Amino acid sequence: MQLTVHLADAAQPDLAGKVSALGLGWSYIGTPMPPHALVLFVEVEPSEANVEHHLTCDLLDEDGQPVSFNGEPALHFDGELSVGAAPDAVIPGAVITQAFAFPIPAGIPLPAGRRWEYRVTVGYAVAAASFATRTD
Repeated sequence: MQLTVHLADAAQPDLAGKVSALGLGWSYIGTPMPPHALVLFVEVEPSEANVEHHLTCDLLDEDGQPVSFNGEPALHFDGELSVGAAPDAVIPGAVITQAFAFPIPAGIPLPAGRRWEYRVTVGYAVAAASFATRTD
């Protein structure tokens, strides 16, 4: 399994496993953070299709520590996901890619002028999207 995660201003998944995104690929953002989205691409071998995998996502600081305010995580979510494929549509040796979108609400008050990271784990695979908060 391979993961890729990107930052977008907004993103919406469809039933075919694709995502439509606006403002995809940024690495700087104002603070408090406006609403935005994580776009996750999960690529699996045919043997991993239609298998549930545990997903976690955390917002980490530049030292790799979870960001928290008043003892509560600034952002953490988890759940289950699977990359679906009809068994008769899978070609042996071909990979299956599915995209997912996770909206992040506005208002996370990160200090300006620092680096941050969304770290996503699905099963045994890990991917991250880092960004900085602007000072202006």
